[in-house]
Order: sequence, then C-alpha cells, then structure tokens
Amino acid sequence: MKKPTQTGGFFISLNILKFYIIRTMITITKGATNSVIMTLTEKSYLPNPVYLFSLTNNSDNLTKLFIMPDTTSYVRRYNQFDLIETSSEDLSNGRVELDYGWGKYEVYEAITATLSISGTTGRILEEGKYFVSGYPATFNNNDINDIYL
Repeated sequence: MKKPTQTGGFFISLNILKFYIIRTMITITKGATNSVIMTLTEKSYLPNPVYLFSLTNNSDNLTKLFIMPDTTSYVRRYNQFDLIETSSEDLSNGRVELDYGWGKYEVYEAITATLSISGTTGRILEEGKYFVSGYPATFNNNDINDIYL
C-alpha cells in the first residue's frame, strides 16, 4: 500500500478504490427442513408478491423452479422460508429434491403463483450461490468392492 501524499494540508490517497459485489450463500441439508432468510420485500415493486425460486446445479446445469410460502410475521424487515429437501416434491409448497453440490440461485417476483420465469416480472430480486450437503438416508454396504493389497 502506498503512503498518501500531502498537498497543502490535505492527504490524497494514491490507492485505487475497488468495489465488490457481495452475494449471499444458502446452505441446504438433504432430507431436512432448511430455514432460508432473505430481504426480498424491500426490493420488490409489487404490493403482495409471490416469490419464484430458481436453483441451477453447477454440475449438470439442471434448474428447479419452485415457490416457498413466506413464514415470517415481520415481512417489512425480512422474509423467512422453509425449504424442504425431500424426494417427494411439491414445487408449489417449497418441497424440492436437489442434487448434492454447488449451484446458483435467483429469486423472481410475481403477481400470482407461477412455476415459470415468463410468468414473473422478470426482475431478479436476489441471486447468489447455494450448497447442498448432508448424507444419503440409506447406505448399501454391498455397493463397495473391497480391494486387499
């Protein structure tokens, strides 16, 4: 870092300002109810929006679109959602099956419930990364081939 230079009693910094885009990350555990907290109401232009979540897995580029009901009683301050990771999907109620690993998420606003991005306003209210972790519910020991040296 360079020292500031003095000119007429004022200090001028020779450093270049750098701006970073801060994105959020959601951690999801397989087979569990995951609490997701965001600030979407303050970014929305709609009076009573429905939020469409788009999660795209990095490994296969498959996208899941689903809606989660807002469960907070303080909507003007933050939004809380319960994402239920399960094999029995109900995409209109936050029940979704996701693959392990990293991906990106986007949240859109809509006037009515829709499972299509074209049914939203097209505005992305929030975006970021997500990670699905956890262990499979069942493990079959017969799938392992023992190798002895």
